[in-house]
Amino acid sequence: MKDHFYKQNLDYSPIGLIYQRIIVNEHGIPEDFEFLMVNKVVETLLRRPATQIVGLRASQFFSDDQESFLQWREEFANPGDHEPGSEKTVFFKSFKRWLRINMVGVEKNYRTIFLTDVSNEVTKINQLETELKHYSKNAETRQKKEEELRVLSYRDALTGLGNRRLYDKEQKKLDREANYPITLIMADVNGLKLANDGFGHEAGDALLLKFSAILKAECPADACIARVGGDEFLILLAKTDGKKAKALIDRLNSLNSKLEVNHLILSYALGFSVKTHTTQNMEDIYREAEERMYRHKATNNSKMRSQSVDLILASLFEKYHSEKLHARRVSILSKSLAGELGFPPEAVVQVGLAGLLHDIGKIGINDEILNKQGQIDVFERLEMEKHSELGHRILASVNDYLEIADYILAHHERWDGKGYPKGLKAAEIPEVSRILALSEAYDAMTNKRSYNRELSKLEAISELQACAGKQFDPEYAKVFVERVLKSPWPQ
Repeated sequence: MKDHFYKQNLDYSPIGLIYQRIIVNEHGIPEDFEFLMVNKVVETLLRRPATQIVGLRASQFFSDDQESFLQWREEFANPGDHEPGSEKTVFFKSFKRWLRINMVGVEKNYRTIFLTDVSNEVTKINQLETELKHYSKNAETRQKKEEELRVLSYRDALTGLGNRRLYDKEQKKLDREANYPITLIMADVNGLKLANDGFGHEAGDALLLKFSAILKAECPADACIARVGGDEFLILLAKTDGKKAKALIDRLNSLNSKLEVNHLILSYALGFSVKTHTTQNMEDIYREAEERMYRHKATNNSKMRSQSVDLILASLFEKYHSEKLHARRVSILSKSLAGELGFPPEAVVQVGLAGLLHDIGKIGINDEILNKQGQIDVFERLEMEKHSELGHRILASVNDYLEIADYILAHHERWDGKGYPKGLKAAEIPEVSRILALSEAYDAMTNKRSYNRELSKLEAISELQACAGKQFDPEYAKVFVERVLKSPWPQ
C-alpha cells in the first residue's frame, strides 16, 4: 500500500519526474541512462505509456533518432552531475517543447530528474525579441520593448505573478540585516491534477488564477509573490515578524476551502518560516516553511479531494440527468447482486458506492460524444473508452476511494480478455468490476440511450445469456438473472 500511495503522489504531481540509473564506462564517464520510473506527465510528454519507457536505456528509447540521444547525452552526461547531492538546472528544447530540467543526484549513479514545460514563457520572450529587431532604429521604442522583455522574463505567463527567477533575485536582494525579520510563506494549491483530469486544464488554470488574485489582494503591496511550480507559490515579506505572518496566514485560511470555481473547491496548504538574524540560512528557512506547508496539506488534502469528487459527480449528474438515473439504477442492481453472491454487508455498501461512481470519468469526455444521437464512430468510441481510466485517476487521488478506483478501472474488462483498458481475463478481473459490468450492461440495454434502442427485459436476459462466458462472468450472470431479475435462466 505504501508503494502504491507513493506512486499515486508521483503521478499526481504537475511536474514531470524521471528516476534514472546512469550507466558509466570503465573510466566512470556516463555513456547511457536507464529509465527506472516515470510519472504521468512524462508519459504525456514522451507520448508513450510507462510500460514502453521503464526498463529502456536512453539509447534504445532514441533508437530512431540518434541525434536526439546524442544531444541528451552531451547535456546530461557530464562527470559529477550524477554524484550524490549534486544539483543542476538547464533549459533544453526537446519533443518540440522548451523544458526546465532540474537534476538531483540521489546516490552514486542514480538521479531524479524534474521536468517543467516552460514553452509558453519562451515563446513570448522569442516574440518580443523578434519585435526588437524591427525597432532597432527607434531608440525609444526599442527601450520600451527591452523593458517589456525584461519584465516578462521575470513573470509567470499564466498568473502574471513573478516566477522562480524573480523569487531568486528578490531573495538575494532582501537577505540583509536591514530587512530582518524576513518571512517566507510557501503555498500549494490542492487538487490541481484532479481538476485538470476531471474538468480539463482550463479548470485547473481557473483555480490558479483565482488563488493568484487572492494572494494579490491579501498580501502587502511590496510583497514578492511568485509561482515557482505547477501548483506551488512563494511569498517573500521584508520586515515582517511571525505575528504579522500568522495574521496573513489566518486571513488566507479564512477563505480556504470556502470558494468554488467552476464546480471545484479552491483549497490550498500554507506554511511559513521567519529569518531573524544573519546566522540563519535561507535554505533552512525554505525547508521549514515547506515542512509546515506539507503538514497542513496532509491534514486537509484528503478532505478537500473527497469534496471535489462529490462536486465532480454532482456536475456530471447536473449536465446529464440520464447519467444520474443510470448510476442510481446500476448502484441498486450491483448491491442486489453482491448480496445474492454472499458479500458481507459492509462490502455490499462498497459495491453500491462503486455503482454510483462507475461512470464519473465521463466528466472528461467531449460533450458532443456524450450527447450524440445514434451510433458513435470508431474514433469517438476510443475517446469514450478513456472514461474508465479517467475515473480511476479521479478516485485514486482520495485514499478512501483507492479500492473503488481499481474497480472502476476494470468495469469494462471482459471475461474473455477482449475488454479495456488492460485486457484482463476471467479471475484477473476484480469481483466488484464483474458485478458492475453486468449491472451496467443490463441497465443500458433496458433503458433508452442515445446510441442504442431500448430492449425488453426478456431480450436483455437473452443477451446476457449469449454473452455469459464471453463478456460476463458466467456464474455471476446466472445469479443475476435468477436471483436479482427473478427470471429463469434460459435453457
